[in-house]
Amino acid sequence: MSKQRNKKRSGFALIAAVFIVLAVTFLAVTLSTLLSSDSVNAVKNYHSLASFYIASSGSEYYIKELADDSDWSSPVTLEAISFSGGFFSITTTDEAADQITFISTGLITVGATSYSRKIQVTVARTSGGGSIPEDYVIYAGEGAGGAETDIGDNASITGNILVNADLDIGSNVNIDGDVYSTGDVDIGNNTTITGTYEGDITLPNNLPTLESAHYDSEIAVAAAAVSGDLAFPNNTTHTLSGTTYVNGSVTFGLDCIINIAGEATIVSTGTVRVRNNVNIGDNLSVITGGGIDIDNNIDIGGSGVWYSSQAFDVGNNFDIGGPGSGEGTVFFTAGDIGLGNFPGDIDFGNNGEFYGLIFTRGDFAQTGNNFHFEGSMVAGYLASVGNNATLSTHPGLVDFDSLIGIGGGAGADTFEIIEWEEIY
Repeated sequence: MSKQRNKKRSGFALIAAVFIVLAVTFLAVTLSTLLSSDSVNAVKNYHSLASFYIASSGSEYYIKELADDSDWSSPVTLEAISFSGGFFSITTTDEAADQITFISTGLITVGATSYSRKIQVTVARTSGGGSIPEDYVIYAGEGAGGAETDIGDNASITGNILVNADLDIGSNVNIDGDVYSTGDVDIGNNTTITGTYEGDITLPNNLPTLESAHYDSEIAVAAAAVSGDLAFPNNTTHTLSGTTYVNGSVTFGLDCIINIAGEATIVSTGTVRVRNNVNIGDNLSVITGGGIDIDNNIDIGGSGVWYSSQAFDVGNNFDIGGPGSGEGTVFFTAGDIGLGNFPGDIDFGNNGEFYGLIFTRGDFAQTGNNFHFEGSMVAGYLASVGNNATLSTHPGLVDFDSLIGIGGGAGADTFEIIEWEEIY
């Protein structure tokens, strides 16, 4: 009996041992499987997170590219760019000049497996006020303030107006645009304003700057030339090309005709005078350290830049610039800011036409009566617009990107991320 009990006990012990071995093996296999699965998932998560960071870096990279692009309606395109063991690519949608949506895709390939994540970003740009405000026909934003700007009777104005002064608008004036003044706004009889008008405003931005270094350096070259004036005699015809440096004054005589072969520039240290009945062709630029005096019955062609370190005085019956795309002429002065400062003044007489940009840091004293203007007037202070004037904005007349010396007085453009989200 004792031997039989021992055999039974040995059998039970063997069965128990086998069971324990099986259980331990099962647990080991299960634990190994779980650990292996966790390891695989950890690797997948790592590569997926890495592709997300690559996509995020791609979005930051493209925003910097956009900062150098003035028009997002035709945005810069990128090939796939290698980054941190993977690549990012950019696609764009909803492109507009100052707002755009793009998708940054980050991609990592490990063996035969690819991991990708996508981030969608919408960015908007707000101008810092440093560029020429083409939607303003009058922008006199950085004068001394406290003076008065007068707009004469029977004027017709298309475009926005901003003045750092009281604003007195005459009778029978039609303004198709918004009107802003830092002072009071007085409106005459039978005057209509289709947009909003508001007085006592805080200036939204400052006048753009005119950096004169390029023009000053050209004048310095002229100052190193042999001293002597340049005169085009009365009733003569001339053809100009290239650059002419004059260490003295320049005079275009009565009834002169000046033709331009290609492009021409005259750089002078002294006064430039254009006498009565002169006709000047397209593509002439003038740079002078003195003033520019333009007499009566003058025709000056388009696509030119006229720069004076001092001031402009323009007589009656003039026709300056052209109405076609890129045909606008530019009048620059680098005078001081503020009421009554000289240099920097620009005065226009009666019965004239001007197409382009007028830019002065000083006083834009007056336009005279019967003045037809298309483009943008930018000044420290505008004293008056004469009676029967017609003023309008005209985008495209001047290629602002090509102008030398225009800079931002109100800071750089700002960028706002309207939307940032991961898409699946």
